[in-house]
Amino acid sequence: ELPALRVVCYGLGSIFASRNAQGQFALALLMAKGSLEVYDPVLQRDELEYLEEWGCRQAQPPETRVKEPTLFFMPHCPQEVYVAVLKANDLNDVVILGNSFESYARRLDVDPVIAAMTPSEMSCDPGPSDPDLERAFNDTSLLRFR
Repeated sequence: ELPALRVVCYGLGSIFASRNAQGQFALALLMAKGSLEVYDPVLQRDELEYLEEWGCRQAQPPETRVKEPTLFFMPHCPQEVYVAVLKANDLNDVVILGNSFESYARRLDVDPVIAAMTPSEMSCDPGPSDPDLERAFNDTSLLRFR
């Protein structure tokens, strides 16, 4: 069994309004084994209270450096959030489950910080066989920066 790992989730979205956010939250809870940190400016007070009932706590903003190995779960975050995490941290301590950097590299508007990265990348995209999962996890990859 894997040891407990610090899991920080950015960009979850509204868990009361979005079915995608609900699926992403369920996966984040499983990965965090009940010790999940969440940060998203769109979350309302009642959603934050609900997250607290599940044992979650408010995470620091993406510009904050982590002091231990951390899995960042960043479903469908904008590039700016990825750039903030990458700039703030020692990449040996960071694993990201989020948007594919290979997909970003094909864009004309890719941020130079992301374009300069060459992480090991494993696709986790479930594909169109399950429309609910596909919408929640499309273009998702596991990114490691060693």
